[in-house]
Amino acid sequence: MNLSSARAGASHRDFTAHAAEELAAFHEIAKGLIDRLDVQGVLETILARATALAGTSDGFLYLAEGDELVVRLGFGKFRDEVGYRLARGEGLAGRVFETGEPLAVDDYQAWEGRRRDFDDHPFHAMVGVPLRASGRVAGVIGISHPELGKSYTASEVEVLRRFADLASLALENARLFTAADEGQTRFRSLVGNIPGAIYQATFDGAWSIRFMSDTMEELCGYPPEDFTTGRRTVESLIHPDDHAAVMAEFDVALRSLEPYILEYRVIHRDGSIRHVHERSRGIAGPGSTILLDGSLFDVTERRRAEETRTHLAAIVESSHDAIYGTGPDRTITSWNASAARIYGYTAEEVLGRPVSMLVADAADPEARRISDQVFGTGESVVIETVRRRKDGSLFDASLTVAPVKDGAGNVVGTSAVLRDVTERKRIEAERDRLLATEQETRAAAESARSELAKQNERLRELDHLKDEFIALISHELRTPLTSIRGYIDLILEDGSLTADQRRFLEIADRNSDRLLRLVGDLLLVAQLEAGNLELEPAPINLAAIAGDSLVAALPGAEAKQIDLILEAENVQVLGDSVRLGQVLDNLVSNAIKFTQEGGRVVVQVEARGGEAILEIRDSGIGIAPSDQPFLFDRFFRTAEATQSAIQGTGLGLTITKALVEAHGGSISVSSEEGSGTTFRVALQLERDAAPARDLAGAAS
Repeated sequence: MNLSSARAGASHRDFTAHAAEELAAFHEIAKGLIDRLDVQGVLETILARATALAGTSDGFLYLAEGDELVVRLGFGKFRDEVGYRLARGEGLAGRVFETGEPLAVDDYQAWEGRRRDFDDHPFHAMVGVPLRASGRVAGVIGISHPELGKSYTASEVEVLRRFADLASLALENARLFTAADEGQTRFRSLVGNIPGAIYQATFDGAWSIRFMSDTMEELCGYPPEDFTTGRRTVESLIHPDDHAAVMAEFDVALRSLEPYILEYRVIHRDGSIRHVHERSRGIAGPGSTILLDGSLFDVTERRRAEETRTHLAAIVESSHDAIYGTGPDRTITSWNASAARIYGYTAEEVLGRPVSMLVADAADPEARRISDQVFGTGESVVIETVRRRKDGSLFDASLTVAPVKDGAGNVVGTSAVLRDVTERKRIEAERDRLLATEQETRAAAESARSELAKQNERLRELDHLKDEFIALISHELRTPLTSIRGYIDLILEDGSLTADQRRFLEIADRNSDRLLRLVGDLLLVAQLEAGNLELEPAPINLAAIAGDSLVAALPGAEAKQIDLILEAENVQVLGDSVRLGQVLDNLVSNAIKFTQEGGRVVVQVEARGGEAILEIRDSGIGIAPSDQPFLFDRFFRTAEATQSAIQGTGLGLTITKALVEAHGGSISVSSEEGSGTTFRVALQLERDAAPARDLAGAAS
């Protein structure tokens, strides 16, 4: 609506003629004022509306500051007067401030109460109306007109007064809003600086969060709007294991309307678990409504620190070492159970007393010296020393004294860890004694070892001489024995021998043959040990060798009514047929000798597992377990063979083993007393056998 319609046929506005229209426009003006909530904006709107209402462009607005008025806003000729001050009663505005009533003058320049400061201002008619707040004058609106002869009537002044009353309400509303907004800002700033989430809630059958501080997002990961809009509840954050207990305590606290403190766990948005400390109190509201103001603090780090302290305290208390602390005055401040056990003092007996009471000699400044060093350097001291127990006894101790520092790095105490090393010292002394004894014993043993080495060397020399002697004797015996056997054979061919003569010659022939075999065995052993055995390897049928051996052994088997059985496959090996025949002869001969009359000997030849297997099984007397490890030793004879006077030299199995190994094979025995014996020889099949030169080398 146009508030400044021109007077018909006049150059200035007819204020009275349009009063009715202006009053009708107050509703629109009031709406415009109320829509502005900032104080400065309201002031500008008030002055703009007032000057428009009066049909002028010159106006000012004073606000009260104590007993003075200060220009806060000026339009037109008053634009540069912002900050101008008036005392109560001075000038037109001061009179309005003093009386609280509107004041109009027709010509300010001629008015006796004018301020000389405005003598050069070309305005005449002026009116001032008060702005009120809480029953007092809070300011003054001033309007002036530059035309001489223009005056404001009582009705015009009344319109401005009514406008000022409306403007006063708008100004007070803006001030209250600004104060509330500033208070809210200060409240949010205060709440934002609190290391926890602050909330306000109303319970009227369901919880409604009216306010939740921004720090809630830091605590749980969800923005406060999630809670104030009802998208999420604080209850939904509670850890499932804590939920029932927390809600039970919460219900009790609400029913009693007493302040409550709860600590529980919540699940953060990122899945981590936080510990919170809640302080709240319910207040009864209208009807069944309950108002709740509370706070939530993240105490996760505190709980972890407490758990760490508890854990460390448990470690300290359960330690087998004495652990105690001292303060800056060198008095004892803490004392664990092991300290009480080692020293014999209870905590009550030592706390607050000087640490020097623990040294061996009260006059010894060691404790003070250690403490001064730790406090002075800030570094740990490690020593071995002697300490005194409550009963006066002394003990050896290993002591570590470390500095205890505050947050600024200043040493404020010490922590000592002491271990009773008396037993260790005793063990060390015993160790040193044993070490000395060991060194003496080692020296004696070294001397004995040297002497033994000399004796062993001498024995090896004697053994070598013995082997040479045996070889020499065997060689020297073989030639005459061969001659003797030849002559015996010639004599036995003589048909004129008497029965006794023939019997005596046959006995001599058998014994010479036995002696010749013994000489042969001795020579073979000597060759084996000297590395001079020569093999003549060639592809041979092991079954044929076994058959020949059984044929040769048949007379001896028939004499004892022993069955000889051959179970043979055609198995080809690469070897010396004479030496492998000797292996079979020795094993079959042994089997016949140690098998009772009516028994049996089985020779089996087969290919098994990629090897040629030769087994000689008998049903003889068996071999005692204690004798079996020595069967292949030179000249070894079992106790049973000796007791039964079974002939043998103890060289057959030694030779057999050497010949088998010279062919790259192995020999083993299994036997049970009274149930017979089995010798098993394993040789390489012909396709897997080593070249002849390697077999010859193996014999050496």
